[in-house]
Amino acid sequence: MKTFLEELKNGLPGPIYIAYCADLYLLYEAKLMVKKTAPPESASLSVECLDAGGDGFSVAGMLEAVRSIPFFGGRKVVIVENLDSLKADALKKIQAYARDPEPLSLLFMLMKSKKEPQGFPAEVRLLPLSMKPWEVPVWIKKKAKDEGFELSEEVASWLNENYSSEPGLIASELKKLSLAGKPRIEMEDVRQLILDMSEHNAFDLIRALLAKNHAKLFRLARELRGQQDIVMLMGALNKEFSKPGTPPGVHEKAIELLREADMKSKALYGIYPVEDLLARLLKLV
Repeated sequence: MKTFLEELKNGLPGPIYIAYCADLYLLYEAKLMVKKTAPPESASLSVECLDAGGDGFSVAGMLEAVRSIPFFGGRKVVIVENLDSLKADALKKIQAYARDPEPLSLLFMLMKSKKEPQGFPAEVRLLPLSMKPWEVPVWIKKKAKDEGFELSEEVASWLNENYSSEPGLIASELKKLSLAGKPRIEMEDVRQLILDMSEHNAFDLIRALLAKNHAKLFRLARELRGQQDIVMLMGALNKEFSKPGTPPGVHEKAIELLREADMKSKALYGIYPVEDLLARLLKLV
């Protein structure tokens, strides 16, 4: 993670990178951070995101995008997710491109892998996103600041002890703590949050979802309308679908749906139709 953040701080000067780790949340966060390197006024034209696991993806199309010149000039940024889904022939084409990459463009690829990618030339900068144990508390405090508040040492330690191997759940808990509206969060705020959640019906809704009780599910959904309700629900769903034993395919699809819903909720200032999310999750359980 440290290497990635250093490269990001320097503006990702290299023409081609591969960021890798086993955690989908960290890959997703890296994607968002790379997107933000482009100036906001030209990002819609200069940044292109591709899914290597998608039906319409081709290496030729990817290279055409990398070599194109943005309408307003500047640097073209192409982000490719799910590099691990490509077969050997496709990877060889990317490796060939990497030996003589377009110097004025950025090709940033994301791969779900615990191990360092093999077979790529020295021109490709490899960025491990996984965090060492000593990095997790630092990351927790930084994420809290991104949410607009500081954490006491006790709260930071509590999050680290309970969720150190699950950064996605840490981020979810921090979003819920932000609802307190305080500049600094103490352990008493965490205790109050847990108490509030025990009285909240988000978990009743999840039980109805897992039981495929459509009538009860959508009746409860109609009661979840405020921003605090939606954040609580998102956190509870995130925790449910991140439990050990959740089938890998279900986990990945559910987390992607939750991230999409989170972005839509922010864009709609919290007025998000949760029924749409729940209908899509019903197909997974």
